[in-house]
Amino acid sequence: MAFGRKLVDNINQAIDSTSYFTVAVDVEAYLVEVNLVSIKMSNVHASATKTKVIISRDQEGDDVLITETESNIKVGKTTSTTKCSSYRFNAIVPATDNDTFYIHVKLNNNTATLDRVFVSYEV
Repeated sequence: MAFGRKLVDNINQAIDSTSYFTVAVDVEAYLVEVNLVSIKMSNVHASATKTKVIISRDQEGDDVLITETESNIKVGKTTSTTKCSSYRFNAIVPATDNDTFYIHVKLNNNTATLDRVFVSYEV
């Protein structure tokens, strides 16, 4: 087995509680075991306490592989304006024929800026 990682950086897009923001994750193989998904945010409103993610094979989020999963938002250890949430899936994800899967992110309340998404996986 080989290990892989994907950092989708410099996203800088507003996310909220009304709709999902979609991030494409390109991997090296059709089948990967997703281990960790970490989401980094800034400008997080005080009432936003959780992120929700869905993983799908399509950009629209209709071919869902992992249903809505929720994680608490945590404040950075040294910087209170940096917040993150993470997920440990250990789930085999069949990507598209172009070796891509999609992570859809939203908040439980209010708004934030999505800065980056990090994924570690095994091939």
